[in-house]
Amino acid sequence: MNFTILKNKVMNVLKNKYFLGVVIVLIVGLLIAILFFKNSTLMNLASMTKNPGFCDSIGDSVFRDTCYFNFALHNENSDVCNKMDKELVKNLCYAIGKRDSTLCDKVNSGEARDACYLNINRFKPDLFNCPKIENEVDRDDCFSTIAKAKSDILVCENIKSDRDKTACKSSIK
Repeated sequence: MNFTILKNKVMNVLKNKYFLGVVIVLIVGLLIAILFFKNSTLMNLASMTKNPGFCDSIGDSVFRDTCYFNFALHNENSDVCNKMDKELVKNLCYAIGKRDSTLCDKVNSGEARDACYLNINRFKPDLFNCPKIENEVDRDDCFSTIAKAKSDILVCENIKSDRDKTACKSSIK
């Protein structure tokens, strides 16, 4: 067999394998995009129609829990939280859905507990929640949110970061 013919056959096989690999990657990418679009659409439908039943149709537990969480957050309804798989997120969902900062204490993770107080303060500003936040940046954000909500420049004095304290004061003037 001629070396040129053998070389051409090998090149054709490699080209076909390369083409097949590209096609497989494109198909997998398309399937992921379709699943993401489907889950996002169901989350939006649950929120727009105020019907958490759309969340039940989501197969992926992370997307489903996110759907329940967003529903509780935007509708002040914690009834859907008991459908969630993860206990940490479930406790966070109850606290935010009920807008009850005392329930944030049941959230085991410090980061999630901080997020709990921050989210509740966006709906129901309470100066006493901010000192409970462990992360200094989040605590400063909490004080800033309350200062703006109450138009109270004195609350800005609780902010540790000089830059953020100045920004807080200038946003109220």
